[in-house]
Amino acid sequence: MRRVFIAVFAVAVLLASATPGLAGHAWNTYHWEDEPGDPHDGSITLTIVDDLSAYTALYPAVIDDWDNSDGSPGPLTLNSSSGTSRPSACDNDATDAAGATIAGTIHVCNGSYGKNGWLGLARIWLGPDGHIDAGVALMNDSYMLEPGSSYNDATAQRHVLCQEIGHTFGLGHQGGKKNRSCMNDRWGLTDPRYESPNGHDFDMLDEIYGAASRGGGGGKTKPCNPKSPKCGADAEVAPRPGGGWIVTYTVPVAHGRH
Repeated sequence: MRRVFIAVFAVAVLLASATPGLAGHAWNTYHWEDEPGDPHDGSITLTIVDDLSAYTALYPAVIDDWDNSDGSPGPLTLNSSSGTSRPSACDNDATDAAGATIAGTIHVCNGSYGKNGWLGLARIWLGPDGHIDAGVALMNDSYMLEPGSSYNDATAQRHVLCQEIGHTFGLGHQGGKKNRSCMNDRWGLTDPRYESPNGHDFDMLDEIYGAASRGGGGGKTKPCNPKSPKCGADAEVAPRPGGGWIVTYTVPVAHGRH
């Protein structure tokens, strides 16, 4: 799990899974590896760090939505903790050094990143074998906390926060008005019915991490082609010194139908 990295901005993720597609919205073959020595038993434990200075009332509910720590069916168990110092990755630093400092963890951050066209961003660092080594999910306060903005809304904020975190697990976007999930990138930004994961999201996580999945097996050693719709319309890919890639994926301001 911990090696050379690929950075990914994300509000969407599409991955070709190892088993027949039930949900069909994974992101390429990006996934975390089981901890060394852990048996591949159909679940995985990830460490997620709360570096937020806002959205603090929404964060616990989002983590609870994704988590398996309560014993409910699902392949994820999230060990959530509070950050002690803000890593450079939270400052939208996509360098190798930023990924190295958060290796083995997902950090959830916010900041006034400017009127740059994106509401949120997900980034992952991949090792040369295709495993996710580190991840970060960013919330852009410049839009999401702007007074009078339609984005300054608890439902919209929860939708984006949930989606960005979901990308760091290896999930892509769902489409279609009937898919009421926070991973929907076209519908429901301000609709409470779209502020949490749905059954399709957990079907996809089962395909990626469940007992019948490839488990600790690696993913593709090359990232998705940013010109391909499967990579995401707002993805950027760059090679990393020493091997690996940096991929950036953002949630655009033009989210689709609010």
